[in-house]
Amino acid sequence: MPRTQPEIVKLKISTERFLKTLHQLKIEYAMIGGIPAGFYGEPRFTQDLDFTADPKAIIKNFPELIQELEQNNFMLTSSRPTIKELEKTTSLRFIDLRNKVIIDLVIHPKGFSWDTEILQRRRKEGLLTAKMKIWCIAVEDLILMKIANATQQDLIDIEKIISKNFKGLDWKYLRRRAKKFKLNRKVEEIYYRYNVAMS
Repeated sequence: MPRTQPEIVKLKISTERFLKTLHQLKIEYAMIGGIPAGFYGEPRFTQDLDFTADPKAIIKNFPELIQELEQNNFMLTSSRPTIKELEKTTSLRFIDLRNKVIIDLVIHPKGFSWDTEILQRRRKEGLLTAKMKIWCIAVEDLILMKIANATQQDLIDIEKIISKNFKGLDWKYLRRRAKKFKLNRKVEEIYYRYNVAMS
């Protein structure tokens, strides 16, 4: 989590303006990355924002999305992809020119696919401030994304999240979704390791 009040304020302001654009275009989203990882596990320092959103809605509304974001002082840090390129683009990075906050809009995350279950299982949480409720990825889906990415930070996050939530996790859902991404073996290894540790 951000460590100081000024950092939280910057992230909050950027989040409000960024999500306002998604709402205007009726693009469904969920926050992912370090902030939800800190919420579900152990709070840690992060200076950027990560969201995933319905890829079909992004592609359909892409020209309007970029136009609205640019008008709100969000600049795409790379060249603008074509619609065809967008279908294979993993993520888009924006910088808020007002306060230099980085926002990654992840279109095709590893270990994740946008469907009705994602919409049903995401939850609104006060991730930045108690009063500001943001759609947050479900903890099980966040775990799968982190297993799929498997960076050093992802592995640390997995340990913190599962240690805190082991008994409350929906392991049936986790196993079913893991099969879809061929991650079921890793999920079973994690379950066995933590089940033994907590017995």
